[in-house]
Amino acid sequence: MKPSVERMIAGIVETLRDDVIPHVSDGYARGQALGIIDLLNNYGVRLDWDAGLIAGEVEAKRRALAEAEALAKGSAAPEAPASDLKAGSDLMAEAAALDREISERLLDWMTLGGVGAKAAVDRLRRHMHDELREEMKMTHRPSFAEIAKGGSKTKETRT
Repeated sequence: MKPSVERMIAGIVETLRDDVIPHVSDGYARGQALGIIDLLNNYGVRLDWDAGLIAGEVEAKRRALAEAEALAKGSAAPEAPASDLKAGSDLMAEAAALDREISERLLDWMTLGGVGAKAAVDRLRRHMHDELREEMKMTHRPSFAEIAKGGSKTKETRT
């Protein structure tokens, strides 16, 4: 489950204000950090998750749950229902509800046992694995070496 964009921005601003700026002694760098806070405060309320990306995630959750239900009952997987275009916040709420439903069904089927339940559990595990793999594709690698050094002392120019 992803937090809202506003909540993420608020967390970044809080970290900058409480944990970063107090440790920056250079006036120029402090001003830049305060400028970033101002920028984040102004843009944070205007940003939203990519509705198309979330719609794809919601569709994958629906499909995985429907296929798992069919496997648990020993029947054929139903056709995927057509999805309508929704706002990012509505999609996030639906994704959260589907995550809760998947978790509940997964726990139920894990305790039931049996061939159908095992197949349903395997399908939901595969969905969760695929979802994490896609999330990792979008996650940038951290710059631990640069972070550990505190950044470079001089600005690099790229040509």
